Amino acid sequence: LKATEVKKHINAVRSTAYLKGRLDEYLKMLEQIKGTNNACLIDTTASDSGATRRADNLGSVQYAIKLSDIEQKDRTIKALTEEGFTNLQHAGNIGAEIQPTDGTNKCRLMLATQTDGLAHTNALATGITTMAGYLQLKTTATIASLASENNLKLTPSGDTKAWVGAYKHAGQTNFKTRSDYGNETTELHERDTLIAATKETIKQVEGNQPLTTAAQVTAYFGGKEPNKPDVFLNLVDKDKIPKGIAWLQDDTFIGQITNTEQLNQILSYYVYHASLDYSALRKKLEIKQRKKIQKR
Repeated sequence: LKATEVKKHINAVRSTAYLKGRLDEYLKMLEQIKGTNNACLIDTTASDSGATRRADNLGSVQYAIKLSDIEQKDRTIKALTEEGFTNLQHAGNIGAEIQPTDGTNKCRLMLATQTDGLAHTNALATGITTMAGYLQLKTTATIASLASENNLKLTPSGDTKAWVGAYKHAGQTNFKTRSDYGNETTELHERDTLIAATKETIKQVEGNQPLTTAAQVTAYFGGKEPNKPDVFLNLVDKDKIPKGIAWLQDDTFIGQITNTEQLNQILSYYVYHASLDYSALRKKLEIKQRKKIQKR
């Protein structure tokens, strides 16, 4: 699967799920800090008691601390695109509307100072990063700061490595569906690979207009309905591969083999031997042509 579209999708899911996990853990902790003198994730002013969760919404923001159910649907590009993480704030301090510096409520989890932050009574040598490097807790400043946009996209060796991985695999990657993993319910004349394959096998007479794609696949398959190739596929499934090829222990029908790597090995085997047969035939043809020339 190394050279297929599947690997792209797996990498996208792995990298984004890993990043989400690192964000969720810290946000869940911030969400729970609510009390008489404590509050994080303030909606508007220092006197607010902190954002309240209602189902998948945290305050006025949709944020579900859970994985989405797997379902088949078109991918909608919103928060993570080729431009980056479009819904995030970047580079700069968090304002008092998020982390109040005065008033009743404090959010000590967003500071690394020894007075109002995590480093109680003893100053830390360096600041602390959280949320995979996105949130930076300062040892001296009264409010935290956010990582720059470029660090989340282009600095894989630092604290923001998880962000860079998600951006690379889910934001920058082209997920244009390859035909070999495409929708198999469309009519045949709408499938690019079948159009290209049938075009190579149908000889165009010089001076005649090329066949339309619908006529082209109809001439080959007997129609353009999605089930027309089934006859051919059934024939392929019934083709028997001798044992020993691709490490098969017994004679095996193609339809019984579901391992992609093994199918690729079988294909490589037959391509290799077909090329040997082709070379042998060419040599025989060349020898015959030389003999004809010598007789003349």
